[in-house]
Amino acid sequence: MVEQYEIKVYGKGISELNFQSNWIKVVKNMEYNINTYWINKAKNRFIFIFDDTVEFCVLSISRILSTLEAKKIPTKIEGARKAEEILPHRWHLLLKEGLRLRNNPHSTSFYPSRLKRSLECRNARKSQGFLKKALGCLFISCFT
Repeated sequence: MVEQYEIKVYGKGISELNFQSNWIKVVKNMEYNINTYWINKAKNRFIFIFDDTVEFCVLSISRILSTLEAKKIPTKIEGARKAEEILPHRWHLLLKEGLRLRNNPHSTSFYPSRLKRSLECRNARKSQGFLKKALGCLFISCFT
């Protein structure tokens, strides 16, 4: 991300520092995030009741998915927009909810209740949702 979105505060620019990231390390970090961090988070029945957790989950996993698809690390908002192009229509409402929480958290939810939204987040890890798509991209990224 540093290589892509340089913000120079003081000193030399990133292009002058001969800074190179290792894509394999990026993929391994994302593999940990998907296979350990998010799987463990999703085991908690009540964690997705909270707005900040829903936003963090939806946008983080979207970012991982988008990164693995494009081999470029987007912002979380860019990641969610890209995920709308990649994922089936079934998940678009959840993506919109994540973006709503990020951009306008006091606006009305797209879900009739927090419980319904929480169940949708939990379903994303169980079905043909975010995690399975991200895991497929992760597997492909390791070998391309």
